[in-house]
Amino acid sequence: RKLVFQISDDQEEASSLVRALVDEGSRLSRVPAVPITPPYARGFLESMAFLAQPATERTAHSLGAVVGYLEGRATSKAEDETVAISGLVDVSPKDILAHSSVEDRMKAFLLLVHDVPRGLPFASSEKLAFEGFRWAPRSLTAIGKLESESDELARCTPTGLEGDYTFIGFV
Repeated sequence: RKLVFQISDDQEEASSLVRALVDEGSRLSRVPAVPITPPYARGFLESMAFLAQPATERTAHSLGAVVGYLEGRATSKAEDETVAISGLVDVSPKDILAHSSVEDRMKAFLLLVHDVPRGLPFASSEKLAFEGFRWAPRSLTAIGKLESESDELARCTPTGLEGDYTFIGFV
């Protein structure tokens, strides 16, 4: 019923961490009634707001939504990025753990997700080098905002990406 973080050898409830950040913001503000959110706390507070939402019948999130959740985040263990977010998109981490490299895990992850945001190939991030997957990002945390709407989807297949795109040719 409570969200608790394990921090070193201690456990801390999320509510007390949020209170501490708000108190610190109040000390930084010239107007105590309007606390300033310290820059390093923004992502934490956004995550707390997301995690505090009541559970719904829908447990899986779209990959487009997850990419939004990852904006401004980073990881020191890149090979575990897809494993860590697999539960959000209703993909078994076991199927990803069968692969060891960052690139192999991303390819497996995208194939398991199947429906990806149509704007994913246009994200300015390092891409995979696999034939048929040169459109795919090496990391989802490096993407930021996607240019397409999250409900505009393309299909990831073993041979590549299938979707409806408009191209304009100049002669």
